[in-house]
Amino acid sequence: MRKFIHKTLILVIGILSSYIFLGFFADGYTDPFYLRFTSPKQKSLIIGTSRAAQGIRPSIMDSVLDAKRFNTPIYNFAFTILHSPYGKTYYNAIDSKLVKDNFNGLFIVAVDPWSISLRTNLNYDIESKKELSKLTYFNMNPNYDYLMNAYKSSMFNLLPNKFIKDESLFLHSNGWLEVTINMDKYVLKKRTMSKIKTYEEGSKTNKISNKRIDWLERTIRLLEKQGKVVLFRIPVHKEILTIENKICKSFDSIIKTKFNDIPYLNYKTEVANYTFIDGNHLYKESGKKFSEKLAKDINQLFINE
Repeated sequence: MRKFIHKTLILVIGILSSYIFLGFFADGYTDPFYLRFTSPKQKSLIIGTSRAAQGIRPSIMDSVLDAKRFNTPIYNFAFTILHSPYGKTYYNAIDSKLVKDNFNGLFIVAVDPWSISLRTNLNYDIESKKELSKLTYFNMNPNYDYLMNAYKSSMFNLLPNKFIKDESLFLHSNGWLEVTINMDKYVLKKRTMSKIKTYEEGSKTNKISNKRIDWLERTIRLLEKQGKVVLFRIPVHKEILTIENKICKSFDSIIKTKFNDIPYLNYKTEVANYTFIDGNHLYKESGKKFSEKLAKDINQLFINE
């Protein structure tokens, strides 16, 4: 019996040691989300879906923002339309990521019709089944909570993935998701048409939700306690914008009316100034350009304060 217990303990210790060891191999190539749950709590945040995750570059923002006015660096805590539409799940994640008793934070909050829509073909909130809903700890490095409960692959894949990397996606330590992709014009056109088709299909099962608007308001009020909040809308391909107008033609009016005390920077028509990887997400060089403009415009908003 003693030998059995002894061997069992050795086995258990060996397995636990393996998992602890493997956790140190997780990095920016692990998946598009992991590193955002390994950083400490933050004083300034970029909030939104994948348009913000890929399109807003914190290092560029930091180089332009007035550091005397805002607590920088700013951290990109945006995910995707499936993971971070405005709702209870995203609110709780943001609340967990915030440094409290901070009065000079900057929170730039991306909005579009998708981020305040519900799927009519589901009887639950889509994000309640995704990674953010599965976590208890949001600021742990390594984050075994994420790796064991939310990571889609086995932890034993972390070791080979360290050496055989998918270099098309890299999550930076500041939360920016860098996408490296073929920008050949024919490939780009095909990818854009595919994305437009996806959004056309999505528009049939999405409608503006008062519940999501209420959660957006709760999120804004949470952030306001820690600093300045700015709402903004990222430009997209004109055909995707047309689809969004079908979902909610009065979207901008809703935002301006509901949140008339919050600055709203609307760039939805500035398509000609930027390049997209699929009509929906800014190419990384355009993201650099857009981030610089956004930071300059934010400085101007508060220049007299």
